[in-house]
Amino acid sequence: MALVVLNGKRGYIDKTGKMVTRDDFNNTWGFTEGLAVVNIGSKYGYIDKSGDMVIEPVFDIANNFSEGLALVVVGNKRGFIDKKGEFVIEPSWRSASSFSEGLARVAVEGKHGFINMRGQLVVEPVYDFAQDYKEGLALVKINGKYGFIDKDGNILPPKPPAQPSGVRCYKCKTGELVIRESKRGPFLGCNKFPRCRTIISIKQLDHLKELQEAGTWPPDTWEQADELLGRKKKKSDATKTTKKATKKAKKKAKVKVTAE
Repeated sequence: MALVVLNGKRGYIDKTGKMVTRDDFNNTWGFTEGLAVVNIGSKYGYIDKSGDMVIEPVFDIANNFSEGLALVVVGNKRGFIDKKGEFVIEPSWRSASSFSEGLARVAVEGKHGFINMRGQLVVEPVYDFAQDYKEGLALVKINGKYGFIDKDGNILPPKPPAQPSGVRCYKCKTGELVIRESKRGPFLGCNKFPRCRTIISIKQLDHLKELQEAGTWPPDTWEQADELLGRKKKKSDATKTTKKATKKAKKKAKVKVTAE
């Protein structure tokens, strides 16, 4: 289904261009999890993909569904409803965001924390700023400092600073490879990042030091670097084009033989 606007009003059409919902919504933002928020008059409700009003427009503000629940506003309080339109978390929060990875951000007297899907505070509202969880972590600010917390509210230690390796970068020629940390473990990257985006496996460090001591590192070209690092050579564009043309010719010949 596609959202369309006609004479300032909104509705949804199918792939044939047929209008499958009412076309007089003041506002709507598309379907998520099978339902779409619609604005009629000064209230918000939800329709399904048949265009039926499955949750009556009784809310002052409504958000799209996320993880089975939708953030809605009644008066100046925020709560969460299920797809039957029933409150799972009563509207008691002055500030809240939609659920992400099972937790929703809420604010109490200007401080941010997180609740679970039962409405229980699982991360106390002590942060001056917070973003939604992503990949198990949320960015927060406290006492003027930014950092990440896990879903138990534990502050993660900051990443250790990059450690110099003493090996020159082969791409930019002016930078030095440094040891950086990532979720997958340490790796070698250029200290000129983001201007230079060299990445090399940490397993190559001793080999690179030996090459540099022997005067063969950094090499003059990237191709030489790939050879020294034992990287597989990429097929040239010319080779790819030739193979593609050969494949096409074979296909044509096969069709011709079949026709005869």
